[in-house]
Amino acid sequence: MKILVIGGSGYFGSKLVPLLLKKGFDITVGDVVSPRTDVNFIKLDLILFEFKKLSKNFDVIIYLSSVSRKISEKNRELSSQINYKAVKKAVDFAVKNRMRFIFASTCSVYETCEGLCDERSQVNPQSVYAKHKLKAEKYIETNMKNYAILRFATMYGLSSNVRFDLLINYLLKNIKDAEITISNHPENELPFIHVKDAAEILGDFITNKTSGVFNVGSDKGNLKIKDIFSNLEREFGKRTLLFDESTKDSRSYEVSFRKLEKLGISTKYDLRDAILEFKTTFFKN
Repeated sequence: MKILVIGGSGYFGSKLVPLLLKKGFDITVGDVVSPRTDVNFIKLDLILFEFKKLSKNFDVIIYLSSVSRKISEKNRELSSQINYKAVKKAVDFAVKNRMRFIFASTCSVYETCEGLCDERSQVNPQSVYAKHKLKAEKYIETNMKNYAILRFATMYGLSSNVRFDLLINYLLKNIKDAEITISNHPENELPFIHVKDAAEILGDFITNKTSGVFNVGSDKGNLKIKDIFSNLEREFGKRTLLFDESTKDSRSYEVSFRKLEKLGISTKYDLRDAILEFKTTFFKN
């Protein structure tokens, strides 16, 4: 099976692509920079690229490219181009050539949701990032039949192109400091998923060919920020967590993953695995 992974050189892609190669898939990465994995590569600038130039022999397109939440707030046009308009172009190409389309979306679409949020919940995101992600979802649902929209919880854990702006990774990277400042209030609750689980679950959607919208994470991954920090303190010792009001991130929501679980799909990794990864890689002494 031939698969194009758009954005395959990034944080998530650099964990996903080696996994898919091990499963025997014929992988091509499309990105602005080449991946660190030895794999077929197409230099792909999503703003300028014409999808009609791509090979029509792919069976699946996986769209991972994304402008982060923080950058989206600073550059709305860039967010629109990558998080929505380029998705439209990729979807149109996939429809024309009868390809399956897997879209990496986000649980951030639930940022104003109250109670336990599932795929049927009314969503009205306020951030630029989540608005564009939701807009892309709607376009996919309207124009495709063979698709999977995966609303991932916030990822954490190491990959060969790790992001340290993601909350748990940020905390682990700075855990040796006496004081750590965050923009999330300690009482806020958010869903989290280890990047290994995210990669393995996306891989399942290549072969099971299930269509629809799915939250990707686990109930045990719904965590309050203060509880994450307490777990880290038990491992690394007492620290002071400071909340920066000037960069306040008010998101707090709980997500249901029952629909995913009904497919027999569940997570394997948790915060303890990330702690071990970081200790082994960064804190050997």
